[in-house]
Amino acid sequence: YCNFDSLDCAAFHDEAIDELVARVRDGAIALTYVPLFGQIGNSQGAARAAMCAAEQNAFWPLHDAFYQWRQMYGEVQAFTNNRIVSGIAQLDINRARYDGCISSGAPDAVLQEAATDARGLVNFTTTPAVTVNGVVLVNDSNVQLTTASEILAALDEAIASRAAPAAPTEEAGMEQPEAAEAPEVTETPVEPTAEATAEA
Repeated sequence: YCNFDSLDCAAFHDEAIDELVARVRDGAIALTYVPLFGQIGNSQGAARAAMCAAEQNAFWPLHDAFYQWRQMYGEVQAFTNNRIVSGIAQLDINRARYDGCISSGAPDAVLQEAATDARGLVNFTTTPAVTVNGVVLVNDSNVQLTTASEILAALDEAIASRAAPAAPTEEAGMEQPEAAEAPEVTETPVEPTAEATAEA
């Protein structure tokens, strides 16, 4: 869960996105970016644009551009309508389809669902927030992890615990439990889902 106007999310992006993509490519995790938005500047417009870009597999390039803009232009000027339109023009997407998406209610429905989901998470306090199988990553005191190093360490621990061999059963005829599935890490578009390996 992240928002484009957040400095903490921008730092998380810079410090962790390559590491997350590597884990996706290795098949260790599935990555889902859940878009939220703040109240400063046009971060809602940026989130809406990202959702519509995702429909054409252009989420990740726009995602990266938004975090660059946030750092270059500040929270108020980063996501002006003119800058977003200019950024969209640089992507290899069907502009009429993008405009149709923007004028529909689809992006707003996704953003509303994302906000509702975030409010329903136990221990969710701020962005960035990463979940594994729907559970916010927390420390031993149940405080949400928010730094890239803490989150990556917790992910590696979850991956390692999933990969640990099952204890042998005492009865010869008992079936061995199946290996657990890869943890699903939440951090990509809710609807539509952009494939992390396709663009990153």
